[in-house]
Amino acid sequence: MSTHHRLGPARKGIEVNRVKPVDNLLRKPMLKEGEDFYYENGLMVFTETYHQKRGYCCGSLCRHCPFPKEVQQEAVKRRSQRSILDFFKGPEKDREP
Repeated sequence: MSTHHRLGPARKGIEVNRVKPVDNLLRKPMLKEGEDFYYENGLMVFTETYHQKRGYCCGSLCRHCPFPKEVQQEAVKRRSQRSILDFFKGPEKDREP
């Protein structure tokens, strides 16, 4: 008698290893209000501490970015080039993983 599992059909004499959820291992650490960010006019503003923990410049010209201006400008260029390339690739659903 064969039953189907989400990993495929079970076969007699073969044990199916079930994958346990590892959501807790994959989640990013929680942000702490006051340390990592604060709210201003309803918007979340990241602190210098948060940017240092993250370890790289995102190119969004953040108010508290601790990285040198040269690094910020390079990140802004990369970000704008990526946006242009994404536009030409089409909708998200058409992209290959």
